[in-house]
Amino acid sequence: MRHPFHRFAHTSMIAAAAACGLFGGLIFTLARHAPAERDLPVILSSPQIQVDSRYLLPGLRNEFAQHAVCRCGLWLDGDQIPPMLKHALLAQEDTRFYIHRGIDWIGLGRALVSDLSGGATQGGSTLTQQLVKNLITGNARAGLSGIVRKVREAIIARRVERALTKEQILTAYFNQMDFGSTDGSAAIGVVQATFKYFGKPVKDLNLYEAAMLVGTLRATTAFNPGSNPDAADRQARAVLAKMFNQNLIGEKDLFLALRQAVQRGSQPPIAISAGYYVAWSRAELARIAQSHPAHGRVRYVVGLDTWHQVHGDTAIKAALAGNADRHVGQGALVALESDGRVSALVGGADFAASQFDRATQAMRQPGSAFKLFVYAAAMKTGLNPGSIRQDAPVSLGDWSPDNADHKFLGAITLRQAFALSKNTVATRVGLEIGIDSVWKQAHELGIRSPLRPDMSLVLGTSEVTLLELTSAYVPFMNEGRAVQPYAARIALDSAGEVIYRRDATPEAAVVNDRTYHAMRDMLRAVVTDGTGQKAQLRDPRVYGKTGTSQGNRDAWFVGFTDRVTTGIWFGNDDNSQMTGVSGATMPAEAWRRFNEAINMPPASGHPGDQSPPAGEKLAGVGADRKPPERRFQMAMQGIRLHRGRHGTGRDRADPAPKGKAGVAVKTL
Repeated sequence: MRHPFHRFAHTSMIAAAAACGLFGGLIFTLARHAPAERDLPVILSSPQIQVDSRYLLPGLRNEFAQHAVCRCGLWLDGDQIPPMLKHALLAQEDTRFYIHRGIDWIGLGRALVSDLSGGATQGGSTLTQQLVKNLITGNARAGLSGIVRKVREAIIARRVERALTKEQILTAYFNQMDFGSTDGSAAIGVVQATFKYFGKPVKDLNLYEAAMLVGTLRATTAFNPGSNPDAADRQARAVLAKMFNQNLIGEKDLFLALRQAVQRGSQPPIAISAGYYVAWSRAELARIAQSHPAHGRVRYVVGLDTWHQVHGDTAIKAALAGNADRHVGQGALVALESDGRVSALVGGADFAASQFDRATQAMRQPGSAFKLFVYAAAMKTGLNPGSIRQDAPVSLGDWSPDNADHKFLGAITLRQAFALSKNTVATRVGLEIGIDSVWKQAHELGIRSPLRPDMSLVLGTSEVTLLELTSAYVPFMNEGRAVQPYAARIALDSAGEVIYRRDATPEAAVVNDRTYHAMRDMLRAVVTDGTGQKAQLRDPRVYGKTGTSQGNRDAWFVGFTDRVTTGIWFGNDDNSQMTGVSGATMPAEAWRRFNEAINMPPASGHPGDQSPPAGEKLAGVGADRKPPERRFQMAMQGIRLHRGRHGTGRDRADPAPKGKAGVAVKTL
């Protein structure tokens, strides 16, 4: 008979093996469904549209508008984030950030011991894990789901550390974390937070303000500088003490910072008006939800570039405000990357006042901007930019198209005719190649709206949307490949599993090499010598075309650089005539302003403030570093100097802020 001890040992070994097997199986399953390393750079650096999947069902458009949330902050490059801000973050949140590989086992052990011994609650999550929780896995703290979530979070954190450098992780953290909210709007990222709380750019923060900003991350409601300044002050001083204790600042720096106060600037918060973008994306997100079903909250990682969106909105508003005497009521802008990713979409002057999207819903006559298809079809037949045609009166029955300036130049090259937008030459070319060739070329490049079957089509009499017209110009930027405009890049279900990934395989070219280079030559001539001269940038690689519909009811400029293709439209919802507005004026000028802004490196200042990258703001920070004395450590951990009062504070992990109720197309 086997000894009872042996039976117990045998049973225990079997149980342990079974437990290990179950745990190993759990790890394997979670790892298999976790985002791949190739997805993580996109997920951690892109805005998200978050919405419960039920609001993507047919007939729930209004509910989608009420509950969809755009988590989008303004991205700041790592070298523009002041070192003192990074030091403050590491001192408070993750002292071993540069040592661990996503999981801090020492920190976890310390937190567990503290919890079991009844000490102060401590967090064991690294910066990497916090980033994963906020952007991928979400919160699920109770019971088994909480354990599974923490295991999945750890697995993904390890992958993040392999996919990104430490500096890239730190940069993503500063740009993607929620720094709290005031007046119902959240501050996503350090750029929005500094303008919201301090009225100035990141580069102008002092050490005390940097510590206060980092302090909000412990509890964005409890330590909110706007709504709880006293608590924010206590937490800022606690962060400063940690920086001193960890030898990140010296004694002189510490005392200087303790004497500082919030020095509020005069600049307003930066609003990311993404309402039109979110509303437009719904149809695409609904198609994804139908083909890739998911329950609960889904995170759609989208191609929105927040700097493009801010500058686009600014360009349209500034143009309308500066031309109030020209009877121009509305404007729209779209910007597309070379693969069709929509990086900005402005559907009107004010989304709150009118949700009608003039970039994707308004059908308007493109005028001469449609000549792109006429000349592209002509290049395919063997003509070239140097081919000669007559700029002279032409009649087709009762129709006699005229030039906008009512002047005729006689024999000119097609390059000149295109650059100067000569209607008579475009008509002759259309007659020569046939209207079917123009119609076919337009559809090959991406026009899906119905087109008129008569010769007036060559002058842009058929109505199209700004988005489809702009997307049709992209092939002349990307070596001839037609694109389908899109928003969603990746979709994550409520557990953080990738349920959708856009196929990145490039489309086949629809424009041959000869036509591609010929059209770029002519599009360049529009900007250098033709009607688009007001769109010129410092970079000579600018291409585009103006368009004005009959009666000056629509004015367009569509063009591209090596980075982005942008289309701009101005007009009135009632189709009334504008005064002295053509594609060569307002649209070309707004296009230039937009592209000048986005072609500058993103600065840590307000839009339009293109200052040098931020550096260390406090001269000599850390120059007098020395090991802190224990007596001084203890004093600094408890000190609170605010309006002449003294108090005490202690280190602890505060509960997460409660979720915020949805409002109409919210922007986090």
